[in-house]
Amino acid sequence: MGKILRSNEDIRLAVLRRGKQIAATMSDQEFFLSSAFQHYANTLARFLLGNHSLSDIHILYQPDSKTTAFTDGRKITWNTGTALARNPKLLERRFQVNMGILFHEISHMLFTDFDLFSNYIEQIQAGSLPGHFPKEPEYAAAYEELQKAMSDGHGKAIASVYASLSNCLDDGHDEFSMKQRFPGLIADSITAVGEEHFRLVPSIRKMMQENWPDASILSTLILEYLLFGEYQIGQETPEVLAWLENMRRLEPLLEAALYADDYAARWDILNAVMLCYWPAIRQMFQQPQAGAQLKQPTQPQSASPSGNGASSPANGNSPTLSLPSGSVNTQPGGTPETPATANPSEIANSLQEQLQRAQRAAGINPAPKNCTGKGSDPSAVNTGNFSSLLTQISNDIAASQVQHELNQATMDAIRSQNCPLIHSDIQEIVVQKFSTSDSEKQLYRKIFEEVASIERNLTREMLALLRDMNDEDMDRHRAYGPIIEATDMYRPDRRYFSKKRLPADLPDMAVAVLVDQSGSMAGSKLMYARKAAILLERFTSHIGIPCLIAGHHTNGASSTKLYIYKDFIGTAPDEDRFALAGMITAGANRDGIPIRSCAKLLSQRPEQVKLLVVISDGAPYHKGYAGQAAVEDIQAALKEYRKKGLQIYGAAIDSDQEVIENIYGTGFLSIQNLNTLPKTLVRLVRRSIT
Repeated sequence: MGKILRSNEDIRLAVLRRGKQIAATMSDQEFFLSSAFQHYANTLARFLLGNHSLSDIHILYQPDSKTTAFTDGRKITWNTGTALARNPKLLERRFQVNMGILFHEISHMLFTDFDLFSNYIEQIQAGSLPGHFPKEPEYAAAYEELQKAMSDGHGKAIASVYASLSNCLDDGHDEFSMKQRFPGLIADSITAVGEEHFRLVPSIRKMMQENWPDASILSTLILEYLLFGEYQIGQETPEVLAWLENMRRLEPLLEAALYADDYAARWDILNAVMLCYWPAIRQMFQQPQAGAQLKQPTQPQSASPSGNGASSPANGNSPTLSLPSGSVNTQPGGTPETPATANPSEIANSLQEQLQRAQRAAGINPAPKNCTGKGSDPSAVNTGNFSSLLTQISNDIAASQVQHELNQATMDAIRSQNCPLIHSDIQEIVVQKFSTSDSEKQLYRKIFEEVASIERNLTREMLALLRDMNDEDMDRHRAYGPIIEATDMYRPDRRYFSKKRLPADLPDMAVAVLVDQSGSMAGSKLMYARKAAILLERFTSHIGIPCLIAGHHTNGASSTKLYIYKDFIGTAPDEDRFALAGMITAGANRDGIPIRSCAKLLSQRPEQVKLLVVISDGAPYHKGYAGQAAVEDIQAALKEYRKKGLQIYGAAIDSDQEVIENIYGTGFLSIQNLNTLPKTLVRLVRRSIT
């Protein structure tokens, strides 16, 4: 890890340094699949959607998938790894493009009436043509042919065309509305998607060279105009210019669709677009289907303004129905002949395949089948700062790496210790505990409320002790300082410096707390032990003393478990503490191993005063570990580490105080009444630092 990390401030600086290195090489997968980005996207989407019931944004990173994003009305599934999203060279630009994709999906939830959409599609499948149709002469032939195809049983296939064209108009309208409502960063993100889309769309010339069907070319051009306002042309051949001329006639309708907020009015425009689109697909519908219902479709309503105030889209600038060279099938990319025996499903599938190809060319997915109401109307939204989000994500990754290294160092230190023969057949299992449970966090807060007043008294007593210290007192046995104490030159740890102790100096100490979690501690005893542990953890944290909290019990006949709930240092000290509420009881207590483990970790700390408190309700007991042999093992551990400068206390919380006092001798500590703990602990600290 390089520099030895001794404090949480050391860790903070280490995380910042490593975070900068990670940010410089951040991959898309690391960025877009991070919990910070997931939270950011969900929070922003919920704000934009207002009262919509968005349950989640499921973020994927699948470069091999052609699907960009879709929604079922409650959940948005969003692939951040498609070619569209990965096309920009800079991560910041890829972030902007991906956010534009999210805003595109949100725009559908805000501005598309999928209830009405579903109703109209069902009517078409049943043989009716909903909405208004234009009455101008240039539309008449296409309208008659469309009616004839409906009566010949092609409703399913025609419904698929309507669904795809509707999605084209909705994409254009909804993105346009989104940019109008949310100018600034959101509009810029949607524009960025459009710019990247436009680079990926094939030119008219290329589509013709690749023999695209006319229906696919026309769908692509409709999408281009609605989303980008222009076309990828390529070489300007007469055939290409003919396509552009047809689109010039169609553009007034598409322009009207961008501004048609009422969905019924937009469907009327769609009817006119469908009649313009018909020459590209009429070849498929020239033969009636076997067993077709010859029921005439519902007559179109008047093209006059509808009841909701929407007017007919038709006007003097309506497009003609011609396509290049005046014939669908004379062009190299013309729609292939469809056998007269083709059934409606085959025609629908063929059309769907052509239309989806056009949609994919512009990076658009099929229309989502969701059902949403009207959205809220927030006046302004700030999508946040990319650099701050990048810093947060890189620091999260750095913190995870640093924490893993800290955990590994703790494990290595414990496993490298030599235990007496009495433990030769016992394996120690070390578990790092981190709480992500809301119930544990709530329980922790409840327990702390019960001991908060005691913690305040303890802090007050400790600060009073510091104020009472004499200005001229010397802080001895330091690893560095302005004064050399000649009488300490023998010390092997080289702590032969001293300085004048100031009244406000905090004690140079570290504290470890080890809790017995054996079965005999079940119930009120464990709750009391948790209170004591939480009290000590909050107190030490309050005044800046490094603190380790651990628990232990046996795990069957051949192992013992040591749980580390809070280490001396960590990348998230304010979060680690919640794991204390998750203590449980099990097995027996083989105290010698966990005491040695905690004592070793404490002995490696640089502080001068090292205090270990062992909370238990009685004597140790396990298979092959009981009676005087177990007591002597514990006392051997106490002797070994007290020689190394540790102060170890056995804290009794039940009636077995005499047993614990017999084991720990002068290190016996009664904490049956937590209210007396402040004075007791301050007395121990005074004895340690004076």
